[in-house]
Amino acid sequence: MTIFITKNGFRATEWDGSPDVRRDVDVPVRNILRHLRSACKIEDGVTLGDIIRIVAEDAPLAEIIGHLAWCDVRAFYAEVNKPAAKFSNLKWIELSSFIEIEKPFENIRGDMDLRFDVHGVDDEAPNWAIEFTPVNEMANVPVRLDPIREVHDWRDWENRPNHNLKTDEGLACFSLLEVLTEIFFEISFHGSPKDRNEKMGEVFGAIEEAKAAIESGEATLVPWEQEKETVQ
Repeated sequence: MTIFITKNGFRATEWDGSPDVRRDVDVPVRNILRHLRSACKIEDGVTLGDIIRIVAEDAPLAEIIGHLAWCDVRAFYAEVNKPAAKFSNLKWIELSSFIEIEKPFENIRGDMDLRFDVHGVDDEAPNWAIEFTPVNEMANVPVRLDPIREVHDWRDWENRPNHNLKTDEGLACFSLLEVLTEIFFEISFHGSPKDRNEKMGEVFGAIEEAKAAIESGEATLVPWEQEKETVQ
């Protein structure tokens, strides 16, 4: 069974059992909680605002996703329904996945993990962090799933120039639980909308303090040429 996230909720399809050709037919979704481990796809045009509303308006689903993503789903639901002073320039928000193969350490075998990343994409860069952006400013940004899964192999890093491998397009598969949890985990990375705004205020405050220290000559500056080799 595959669960599609649509602008109006969830839609499910499954194989009709035809032996000669693969045919998927629509089936009713009576309880979405039974399908959290099912494969998930997002229909074209579904936005971040759509996904937040779909989850928040299903109380049991909101409780589960909020628990797993360590966030208050209803706080983001309230924010996404507020008028926005401005709107994000992102073309879309993308959920990508990658397999991380760690380098063994002494007698400890390296682990292999499946990890996820949620980021914004625009014409300037393919990977913008979104956790500091209010969700009502991104409410109309479409959400997509990256069809390619990367493999990051850290074993014998120095002698293997092609340590990052990619699967063929279409081989990356996400469960509904992974999609919803990772999206809410990302937008709540700094806590609730109130926590996020307070953290952003601290960041901007630190920037202004640094600017003032530089302009007054109080800051100790290090030449870029001296330090650039240490930055990766």
